[in-house]
Amino acid sequence: MLDALYAHRLVFVTGKGGVGKSTLTAALGMHAARSGRRTLVCETDTFSAMEPLLAVGRPVGHQPVVAAQNLWACNIQSEQSLADLVHRFVPSARLAKAAVSNRLARLFFRTAPSMYELSVLYRIKSLMDERDGDGPRYDTIIIDLPATGHAITFLSVPETANKVLRVGSVAEMSAELAAQLRDPNITDLVIVCIPEEMPVNESIELHKAAHDKLGLLAETIFINMVRPAPVPEDGRAALEFLADKFEDEPGPGGIGVLAEGGELGLDWSRQDREYIGKLHRGIQGANFIEVPYIYRNESDVDLIRRIADHLNAP
Repeated sequence: MLDALYAHRLVFVTGKGGVGKSTLTAALGMHAARSGRRTLVCETDTFSAMEPLLAVGRPVGHQPVVAAQNLWACNIQSEQSLADLVHRFVPSARLAKAAVSNRLARLFFRTAPSMYELSVLYRIKSLMDERDGDGPRYDTIIIDLPATGHAITFLSVPETANKVLRVGSVAEMSAELAAQLRDPNITDLVIVCIPEEMPVNESIELHKAAHDKLGLLAETIFINMVRPAPVPEDGRAALEFLADKFEDEPGPGGIGVLAEGGELGLDWSRQDREYIGKLHRGIQGANFIEVPYIYRNESDVDLIRRIADHLNAP
């Protein structure tokens, strides 16, 4: 189900805030690692969600740390990434760090268009280029991107920088980054959605923008937190009968209350199917993967394991 996705070296994951983007990123990382791929999961300059989600057991920072067999995690820091980028053009890491730490230099970098974003993407490229013996250190790098409103802008930074700078070392590096991000054999974009009005609309718009502005097909769409029907739809009449018959039954756990809950569950499931249908109509030909709403889990990592188990299903 995900072999085509894992054929890419870089997998960027995005979606509207609140859809479970980081949760799906962690589950994808765990699933890819289970399949035998050496997998690195990256966050970008945020409070690390991967530490609890993957039960890393130590702080997740700029340098990758082991999360499990075949699985690493890191949280790319823009300040450190900028120092790494400057180091490419100055003779020592100490001078690069000093340059980035200088008050006037920091002001320049903050006002320069997208320098921090460019340095983060350069860090991702550096991780992709790392070697372990005769092969790459990581087979697949999965990046938890900003929410939908910023994802396309973030991934467009190298091409924009190249157009602005035109010549010089930074322009050449930007052109190389832009080419890799546009290469469908190297890079793929995953969209995470939930079956609600705004996330569905934004996902349809994002899919179109990814194709039009980046040349990425975004062929894998995760529909997260899909609420399953508690009973088949033809059982609704029986639930209505029980709800009416035991309407006055005392206690919170009575048959009438349970029947009403079943009716509500059917309504929720029907609503989800309507939005999923709208998503299918708006994005044709994609690989849609539904992830059920998991109501009970013992811990964050238990939730991730259960989603990864679901991804194994045919």
